[in-house]
Amino acid sequence: MMTWSNVRPGQIWLTYLHFLDHPDIGKVRPVLILDVDRDQATAVALKITSKPPGMRVATFR
Repeated sequence: MMTWSNVRPGQIWLTYLHFLDHPDIGKVRPVLILDVDRDQATAVALKITSKPPGMRVATFR
């Protein structure tokens, strides 16, 4: 279970990200935690897909 006390920079966490073109749906994706400040984390998610280049599957915010 995730709590803010065990989130650390450099860790990879799975989180649900909404698609920009369909905000009511999304997928669970890995994110890299960059910084944690009290109850907020700064993270980066890279779009990794099994689809060929040029096929836009999802964008996240």
